[in-house]
Amino acid sequence: MPKEEFIYLDVRPGSEESPDFRYLSETRLWKNRPEDETPGESCQERTESLYEEGVALYRQGRLRLALEAFDTILSENPRHFPALFHKGNTLLKLKRYEEALETFERASLINPNHPGLWTNKGFVFLKLERFRQALDAFEKSILLNPVQKNALEGKDAVLARMRQCEEELRESEKALEKNPEDAGIWFEKGKLHLKLGELEKSGEAFEKALEEKPGNAEAWHLRGKVLFETGSEKAALHAFEKATRQKPDFPDAWYEKGRVFLKLDNPKGAENAFKIAAALWESKGAKAKAETARTKAKSLALGKDEFSRN
Repeated sequence: MPKEEFIYLDVRPGSEESPDFRYLSETRLWKNRPEDETPGESCQERTESLYEEGVALYRQGRLRLALEAFDTILSENPRHFPALFHKGNTLLKLKRYEEALETFERASLINPNHPGLWTNKGFVFLKLERFRQALDAFEKSILLNPVQKNALEGKDAVLARMRQCEEELRESEKALEKNPEDAGIWFEKGKLHLKLGELEKSGEAFEKALEEKPGNAEAWHLRGKVLFETGSEKAALHAFEKATRQKPDFPDAWYEKGRVFLKLDNPKGAENAFKIAAALWESKGAKAKAETARTKAKSLALGKDEFSRN
């Protein structure tokens, strides 16, 4: 199977490598702060300088400092496409996949025809095991630029994963013929359909699993995700509440509760749910996921939710 990786693309047309790429001191991240602004230097020049330094940090693997640089640019200009693109790449490398996807979605509203953006979205979907959406993203990228090696390899990788899911589905169908009331088989079947983007079939399988075993918190959680994806927010919230009641230390369900509260315009409920998810993930050693939930909670506490409500 092709190696899963993502690409670096300089997103500014005609941009050449900057001679100012150098090793940067952590104690002095930005050379163009207001107090040392040179005469005649414009805001745009300062932004471009900070962007160059952010990219340099990104290339050096100093990802948290790079993220800080891109966030500073976006706080002043939320439609700065290159900063959004590289912020998404940085979050992807930090394994903060949900945030990376949200950032790429914001970028695609500005430039929907950037092939590298679609390639990297494809790899985020692949990491999230949303294989149908990953395939769609890679195919969109290839349509825009047919000679992209990474997009072609990404498509091959996701097709291999989809074929594996389809084979496992065939096996689960055979198993259900022998034991049609096996909750575990229905649950696994639902997960496979979900990975393939078959939401209706997935929801039906989780429903059947819960009929046979109503105490399965994981099934309630995934049933809630399907309901949320299909626009049934209140039913999704009910499912996530079932999951957290049955398994209070279930960070994924708390995180999804936060997303639903956000969609239902309940920012306080969302903030509390994200805080709980962050604490639980931290206790389990899932630092990247904890950081994602913490960032969302902090944003809501400051009253400026910058994230997509999708």
